[in-house]
Amino acid sequence: MDKVGMGIIWYVVFLFSVTLHEAAHAWVALRGGDPTAYYGGQVSINPAPHIRRSPIGMVALPIVSLIMFGWPFGFASAPYDPFWAQRHPLRAARMALAGPGANLLLIVIAALIIRALFRPAFLVALNLLYPGAQYE
Repeated sequence: MDKVGMGIIWYVVFLFSVTLHEAAHAWVALRGGDPTAYYGGQVSINPAPHIRRSPIGMVALPIVSLIMFGWPFGFASAPYDPFWAQRHPLRAARMALAGPGANLLLIVIAALIIRALFRPAFLVALNLLYPGAQYE
C-alpha cells in the first residue's frame, strides 16, 4: 500500500482511538454526576464534537506529525467541572482512569482480532505464509 493510503489508515485509527478515549472520560463523568462533557457533546464516539473542541490536536498536529515522522501524534480533552472533582475525588479518579481503560480495551480487541485472523493455519490456508508451497 502506498504512503498516502497508509497515512489515511493511521489517521482514521488515531481519530477513532482518541475519540473513544475522550468519550470514555466524558461518559464516566456523566455517570458520576458531572454533565459538563455531556452538554458539550463529548459523550459520543462521533469525532466531530471532539474535533470542534480541539481542532489543532485532532486535525492539524496529527496530520503534520504523520507527514514529518510517519505516525500521528495529537491530543484532545473532555471538559469537566473542577468543583465536582473536588467534591467527589473517587468519582474524579474513575473519570481519569476511564480513558486509559478504553485504550486497554482497544488493545485487547485488536490483539484478539490479530490472533484470530493471522494465525499460521489461516495464513497457510490463504497461501500467504509460504507462497508457492504445496500442501497435502
